[in-house]
Amino acid sequence: ESEDLKKKLNNRLGAVYSSLHSFVEERKSNNDLISLVLFHWEAEVVAKRERVASGFVQKYCLDKFPPETGTWFGGTTYSAAFEKMKQLINPSDPNTTVIFLTDDDKGDEESISVVKHVKENLQDKFSLWCIKFGGSKETGLDKIVKACNGRLVTQANEIELQQNFEEVSNSLNFSGFFTRTV
Repeated sequence: ESEDLKKKLNNRLGAVYSSLHSFVEERKSNNDLISLVLFHWEAEVVAKRERVASGFVQKYCLDKFPPETGTWFGGTTYSAAFEKMKQLINPSDPNTTVIFLTDDDKGDEESISVVKHVKENLQDKFSLWCIKFGGSKETGLDKIVKACNGRLVTQANEIELQQNFEEVSNSLNFSGFFTRTV
């Protein structure tokens, strides 16, 4: 399925969907819960606390937002996405790992406040990975990551993106997922 995605979606969105698919396949045996928020200037929860299973990318990404339709319009508001993230978090979960994926550079004070508040409430039970995929090398994500002792990585291509998803999967207990596809 991952190779089919790469062939069908020979673009950056295809790379994101393909990497997400591989990540889900890697994590499905761990009985993880996964939520998915897609955003531009608004955010939409497309999957809420679903068991990780094969077909996730098809059901929640390709079927709802086929890349050829141009559903996503650009214009990035991180705070819209982080507010949805906050609503999805269950404080009784043993661990919550958030992967925030963007190709833009729009850190804002409201986002910093949200992640800082979540980190203060959950402490070591909360991990944030920010992945900047493509776009400029400058980033506004550094303040967001610093506010919650998260991790920021910049990916230039599909191979690096895939490697980073593998690193997250191998190094963290996973109970939540949060991403933007572009």
